Amino acid sequence: MLGKLIKYEWKSVYKVGCLILGAVALTTFMGWLAFQSPMWKEMETGHSYSGAVAGWLNIISGLTLIMYVILLACASFGTLVYLVVHFYRTMYTDEGYLIHTLPVTKHQILVSKILVGGIWMLFVGVSLILSAVFLCMTMLTSIFGHDMAMFWKEFVPVMDELIYMMRVDFDVELGVRFALGCIKLLAAPFITLTILFGAVSLGQLAGRHRVLMAIISYIGISIAMNFVGSVIRGVFAVALYGNIGQYMWVSMDIGFLVDLVAAGVLYFVSWNVISKKLNMV
Repeated sequence: MLGKLIKYEWKSVYKVGCLILGAVALTTFMGWLAFQSPMWKEMETGHSYSGAVAGWLNIISGLTLIMYVILLACASFGTLVYLVVHFYRTMYTDEGYLIHTLPVTKHQILVSKILVGGIWMLFVGVSLILSAVFLCMTMLTSIFGHDMAMFWKEFVPVMDELIYMMRVDFDVELGVRFALGCIKLLAAPFITLTILFGAVSLGQLAGRHRVLMAIISYIGISIAMNFVGSVIRGVFAVALYGNIGQYMWVSMDIGFLVDLVAAGVLYFVSWNVISKKLNMV
């Protein structure tokens, strides 16, 4: 039955998800166009372009790149907001009557929503990374042009030196850190959604102004998580005094573990609310 729930949830959110991915693609194309302006061509060819038209194109190019950054940020934030609102509407309003009458467990309902929402957040996140990489490569090509081979020739030794410094000076095992980083990146959307869904569920315990209480709950949860993380980091700061590299990585791991524990607690908060205290409006 979980598979059918996932399929149903996917159908209910994929249109908005595809729309956001399309917006990212369009925004990326606009960013690419911005790098075709005379200003960037001058860097590549060394030939100066003058005149009112060239000036206006350069201004439009700059404004377009600013809009590019803003729109990509909106795509990421908008996806998160949409998934949270979708969770609220399909769980705690009249729209949720159907799903709560299905012969499925509350765990299956929560898992389907977290899983599908997290996957869409991953899709959008990957699209944003690919967009940024594409624009960076476009910018480098615009600046260096045919000298890109020379750029990479100088860039690779610098990166090798940086990696060596991280391994020796900061005592970092890069292979392990890279694997852990990938795991954290993959888990982050699911953890974030679980925490937000838990805050929304806590808000439903209020008699009135439930959306406002959900927002207040999330603020309180964030403050509590930051406080706990700071206390634990303080303990390790004393224990690892003088070892900046180790403390840096331990601090990052602590943040992830605090988020993970909070997500686990808030998952069961959501389950308890929809199982025993459900009161749809």
